[in-house]
Amino acid sequence: MLRFLSAVRPVDLSAEAVVVNGELCLVVYIADELDGIFATRVVGGVVTELYGVRNPEKLSRLAEPVPLSR
Repeated sequence: MLRFLSAVRPVDLSAEAVVVNGELCLVVYIADELDGIFATRVVGGVVTELYGVRNPEKLSRLAEPVPLSR
């Protein structure tokens, strides 16, 4: 994914790897503003699924702790 982003990225794009919900994710910023968060599922060394969130309402809650309940 990083190789793809480096080929099509705007000049002011940056990214960092973080753990969200126990999964390694890539958080993408454009002009220092949060643009999206992306994760993959790897099975047997092969990427089988790609997840992305760019909805500003959902991203605004990214830094908020979410209590778990059953």
